[in-house]
Amino acid sequence: MIDMIKWLVVITIVIISVILAGYYYYISLPISMNEYLDKLQDAKTLSIVMDLRGAYDNQTRHNILQCGVDFAGSIPLGGKKIFIYSLDNDGACIISYPNETILNTLVDKCIKEIYNTDQTIYIKPSNNKPSTTYYSNRLLISMTSDYNGRCGVAYG
Repeated sequence: MIDMIKWLVVITIVIISVILAGYYYYISLPISMNEYLDKLQDAKTLSIVMDLRGAYDNQTRHNILQCGVDFAGSIPLGGKKIFIYSLDNDGACIISYPNETILNTLVDKCIKEIYNTDQTIYIKPSNNKPSTTYYSNRLLISMTSDYNGRCGVAYG
């Protein structure tokens, strides 16, 4: 009887592991911009992350910060609880909470919080070329010093 229970526990653990692996694989697959915008529109909470770690030239840093500001000011994002994070090369993080509280803390604390929202817009430096990748729960933007566009959200 005990061997049977052990066997059932092992099978249950294997089944749960397969389901979790499938889920994490699914959310890590890129999706289309329109699919992402649908998910973003339904989100109640949003993190905007300006990750300056690895951005050593002033223009790339400026572009990352400006892109975050542009997103935060996007009219279609109005009504959402927006959490804004700025991570820097010194290991510091500034968090702006929806209630306008600002917290200076360490990057480790921010990393634990970032994905606790329905959606995340993550802007980081790139050594190659600017790129945008859409996932079911996040938008990943890789920024360079050459970027001269405007970031934001428009439904239509």
